Amino acid sequence: MSFRYFFYALPLLLAPAMVFASEEGHGASLSGLLWRVLVFAVFVTLMWKILKDRIRDGLSSNGLRVQKEIDDAEVACKAAVQELADYTGKIADMGKELDNMKAAARNAAEKEAETMIADAEKAVVKYKEMARRTIAAEAEKAKTDIRKEVMLSAIAEAEKQIFANTDNETRQKFMSDNISKIGE
Repeated sequence: MSFRYFFYALPLLLAPAMVFASEEGHGASLSGLLWRVLVFAVFVTLMWKILKDRIRDGLSSNGLRVQKEIDDAEVACKAAVQELADYTGKIADMGKELDNMKAAARNAAEKEAETMIADAEKAVVKYKEMARRTIAAEAEKAKTDIRKEVMLSAIAEAEKQIFANTDNETRQKFMSDNISKIGE
């Protein structure tokens, strides 16, 4: 254990020697180097004694905080995976429900179409019957009108024949008889 600390402390102890070597011969001596190394070693030792517990506590609390954050992240990850599974199930259920709604709408549309076709067929039958009745009534009216015209033409022709073959006195008597019949 102490051997490991030696390797950590060795670069710290050699730092003053490197500084001493960089002075480029400005009167440096071995005793100055030893004093610098000694002062540096005392400084490092004092700092270690003073800050050792704080550094350890800080690193320990950081480790605990990091571990807590990792645990919280794992819990959140599990919750997210569960929520993803729930939403995946809900999406699948919604897909099935959408298919059911499509099928119901299709069936309703087909029934409505059948109803509309049946109503249209009934209307066609009704309109055909109305047309047949209208045609029959118009044909009957036309027959009546033709009979009336034929009768009026026959009467007119008969009057011509009667007036042509009868004298004035017979005509007067014929008219009076007819007028008296109309009055009754």
